[in-house]
Amino acid sequence: MRHAGIFLGSHTLSHPVLSQLPFDEIYKELSESKRILEARLGEQVLDFAFPFGRPEDCGADAHTAAVRCGYRSAVTTSWGINRPGADMHALRRVQLGEERTAAMFGLKLHLEFFRNDEAAELPAFRAVELGEPRDGNADNDALVLR
Repeated sequence: MRHAGIFLGSHTLSHPVLSQLPFDEIYKELSESKRILEARLGEQVLDFAFPFGRPEDCGADAHTAAVRCGYRSAVTTSWGINRPGADMHALRRVQLGEERTAAMFGLKLHLEFFRNDEAAELPAFRAVELGEPRDGNADNDALVLR
């Protein structure tokens, strides 16, 4: 898998809700998982994914443990994009979910970048519902899905 460009990361030993554990157990979950994977893979494991991934499931101690264990990144399940300067141990992600097509995922991703780009000047859009005739200026139409 590695030769095909797939990198493996850690996800703890037993998939606990980390925010409910004392620091020493959190550290063991993250460090032992990393150690076992590195021994079996024969290479460094640098990335971590929080079990469940919501901020209330992660907790501050888990972020601290991820840093101390030597992970370069840790990903949550919080939706969003990461801008330069983002906390590398509390990364957001954009993932396929209820979208039924790649086009809908692309639209959602595109809108997420627009929503988060404070410096961008957005063009004026006119909402167009499915089945509504267009005014001929498709550049200023935004599709509204219901």
